[in-house]
Amino acid sequence: MEPHPISFETLRTNLPDDPRIRAFRCACGSVPGTSDLHMFGTPGSPSNSLLAGADALRDQWPHLEELPETVTVDVVPLDDLLEREALDVRHYNVLAIDTQGFELECLLGASTTIGSMDAIICEVSTKRFYEGGCLVEEIDAHLASRGLHRVY
Repeated sequence: MEPHPISFETLRTNLPDDPRIRAFRCACGSVPGTSDLHMFGTPGSPSNSLLAGADALRDQWPHLEELPETVTVDVVPLDDLLEREALDVRHYNVLAIDTQGFELECLLGASTTIGSMDAIICEVSTKRFYEGGCLVEEIDAHLASRGLHRVY
């Protein structure tokens, strides 16, 4: 899943021709709909987020400018995407999430999916770099409520 149109085309161009690999131009979240994708540095930056930058982001990376324009993107819960595309979650065993502060929302939209995973690789932060973004303690609490725990 990659919501930014330029990054998505780069991803699709670089994927091998393999029917087992599919790319979807959308963002992952807990509720279906649309959202503004905030862009940082350059339009295809890995710092782009559904959340606006917070003071901690500007303090940590003062050169990383939040661009004035946003891109409206589709947001789809992972469970919904897998069902819509008839993808059998049993064919997958690892879930990787790196959504710049939106990780908890992604996990909330993947409640069925995470029950089938052997591992979840999730970017976490001890500082709130994005407005309304989650912190490591919130991720830990959610995973603990599902009987999962962090491994360092």
